[in-house]
Amino acid sequence: KMKTLKIHRHDILTLLENGASLCVLETIFGTEYVQEAALEFVKNSNNNRRLETGCALLERSTPSTKSAINDDNFVVSLINCFEEDPDEELIDPLFCTRMKDPVVLSSGFVVDRDSAVDERGVLRMRNCPWSREPLRDEVYPLKTHKSKVISWKISRISQITSFSMQLVHFRKFEYINQLLAIAEELIYEFDSANYAHIFKNLADIESQLPISMQNPCRIILNCNYQLKGSSDDNKNAKIIDEACEILFHRAEIALNSRDLQL
Repeated sequence: KMKTLKIHRHDILTLLENGASLCVLETIFGTEYVQEAALEFVKNSNNNRRLETGCALLERSTPSTKSAINDDNFVVSLINCFEEDPDEELIDPLFCTRMKDPVVLSSGFVVDRDSAVDERGVLRMRNCPWSREPLRDEVYPLKTHKSKVISWKISRISQITSFSMQLVHFRKFEYINQLLAIAEELIYEFDSANYAHIFKNLADIESQLPISMQNPCRIILNCNYQLKGSSDDNKNAKIIDEACEILFHRAEIALNSRDLQL
């Protein structure tokens, strides 16, 4: 039986590396074998499908979700996945950073706008770093590429939000601030008017943390973004009231404990 288990686990891990879905694998090998192998895959593999596998595992039955979330190594590994870069086409080839606003140089190479031009819109380089040909002053926006960048960020934030809500449900609060910080880094350049719902979701997660663990700076930032995205005075008043109430209680706790670092 142990030999069979090892064969199954090896087969399952190989199939996970090659993109097989948990649903299909459970049909072939059985739920228990697959979920154990999926946990091991997320914790110990360097394969770029770890995040997809981990999120899929959390969407299974409540017992499997609880088992995964109670495994601290799994939680830490999944959080590390959230910090990984997107596909190579969304990485600036000049500075190896995530692109925010892809543009194409006159030589045909794609870079991030910040890499190509300074804050005044002046080209940072005279010659193409790759072909060495002289560059024209203009750079050209790539709307398709930018849509991919935004879609990747929204997908990643959605995964973080879902995982955070599950951690809150099982009262694993100690990991939430790290996840919210990752999400915050991804969305700070978004147009708040179009993505107010994202800020609202993150604010809702923050509000479910124990008061002592809530981040006042992030509360104010989320409040500000939500206000920019709303023209409803009654809704805006409610957003401000909720933020003020949280900040008041946070200040009360800090003062009572003589912890003045709010």
